[in-house]
Amino acid sequence: NNLLLERFIQAEENLEKLKNRHLLENEKSEYELLESISQYYTAAINNDIKYLENKKLIESNYTTQIKKKIALIALEDYLSKNQYQECQNIINDLRDDYKKKKINKFDKYFVNSINYYEGEILKRQGKNQEAYDKWQGVINDISDRKNRAMARFATSIMLYEDKKISIQELQKQLESIRMIWRGDNLEADILIKLGKLYQETNDFDKSLRAYRDYVSNFVNSGETLIV
Repeated sequence: NNLLLERFIQAEENLEKLKNRHLLENEKSEYELLESISQYYTAAINNDIKYLENKKLIESNYTTQIKKKIALIALEDYLSKNQYQECQNIINDLRDDYKKKKINKFDKYFVNSINYYEGEILKRQGKNQEAYDKWQGVINDISDRKNRAMARFATSIMLYEDKKISIQELQKQLESIRMIWRGDNLEADILIKLGKLYQETNDFDKSLRAYRDYVSNFVNSGETLIV
């Protein structure tokens, strides 16, 4: 629970205690799964979060809500490693579970999360129009602030890379997105991007402000030293 609630210090302490215990075979699999999730959040290199390989274990020991959270963490992990087929396999499996009633409800947040990640896969495969269409569906759901902000951020970056908006327009859009969502990795990414963009346009006061906000708000981040 500590791990999935992102209480990483407590989670690592609990995992360390388990490490020194004699674990049964089925307990080892669960330990390795939880350790890979912990490493994803806290280490530069982590083992793959083997969601599909541990699916029966997850379904036996965790609620549907926790199962969905582990699936989304695994999606983000594989995406960060450019393992797109593994991402798509998880998405296909989740949708198959829904059709078979193994997952009773796909809430809006979960559907939007899946659509956001599918958009990321499409974009990285060079299918920008399909990614844009996928993200627009997420952006149109004004009730889901987190995924909406993520989709807006990704769309804005893509439009700028495709030379469809100016650097000044991108700066304006990112400042707007930052007002919608604060306090996690998304805001950190926005601040770092803004700092670099303002440097490019010689807006050094704004660039410094973005970097200062990043350092102040994300003091424990591994990138803080780089900034």
